[in-house]
Amino acid sequence: MKSLAGCAQRRFTLFFGLLAALFSQSGQAIVGGIGVDANTAGSFWSGVVSISIGGGVYSGVLLDNGYILTAAHVAASGVSNPGGLTVNFNAGSSLSQSISAESVTVYSGYTGTKVGSDGFWHDDLALIKLSSAAPSSATGYSLYSGSSVTTNTTMTLVGYGGSASVKRVGQNKIDYLVADDDGTTKTEILLFDFDGSTNATNVMGGGTLGANVEAQYAGGDSGSPMFVQVNGQWQLIGIASFNGTVKNSDGTPYSTSNTTFGSIGGATSVAAYSSWINTVSAVPEPQSYAMLLAGLGLLGLCVRRRSS
Repeated sequence: MKSLAGCAQRRFTLFFGLLAALFSQSGQAIVGGIGVDANTAGSFWSGVVSISIGGGVYSGVLLDNGYILTAAHVAASGVSNPGGLTVNFNAGSSLSQSISAESVTVYSGYTGTKVGSDGFWHDDLALIKLSSAAPSSATGYSLYSGSSVTTNTTMTLVGYGGSASVKRVGQNKIDYLVADDDGTTKTEILLFDFDGSTNATNVMGGGTLGANVEAQYAGGDSGSPMFVQVNGQWQLIGIASFNGTVKNSDGTPYSTSNTTFGSIGGATSVAAYSSWINTVSAVPEPQSYAMLLAGLGLLGLCVRRRSS
């Protein structure tokens, strides 16, 4: 596993003071990248949603069990006021359905966007239970099922970036894996850089995907999903948490902003939190539920017969 120590031995050092949550601001979602998704029911990304809360618009993703996964720093205020959070599903250029939250659960280890000893904030995940079922046209995604997350893996970024209806798509490669700040061996953060067309902007190594593919998070992309393809199926590998800049070893800034070439992006690795996600969002299997109802019905019938 590549480490941040290895990065520091290069001529660049991560400048953690400029890490920023991806709060909504003017501009488009996903800087660079492939372009705008068609937002049709047949799109691979029909289950990528926008989230409206506190006057801002962010991103999230529909899981295959009907819950929405997003960043904790997006949804935390919805714990006490879930009705103030709205999840927007799209089809075409206009909103097709908006559903309020019934409840919001934030990962217990989340302590806000205050950096820890390693310079990052961790545990930035929240689950949203919808007050009604998601549209049948929206794809629900499964969590990454690979044996481990590795560097140089190409992932696809999809997000709204402050717009409730325009969804952008791009790709990048995982450059560094950041370990659990609580001491386990789990990878909790997937880190990547935003490369330009030359090696001069490639601060973490690895090759660029090119100007029409390589992408970086922009304001409002907080909570947006990161996908990989496994056996022909798109699976969820990460949730957007922050972007940031780097500085040269002499302390001078390298990139001019969090969204220009040479900047970095960070996503929470869902594999490290799969047990929590599955526990919070667990629902009875429809077949088991039907059998339970049938069992109760037979029991009631038996009691009535004995009492006759």
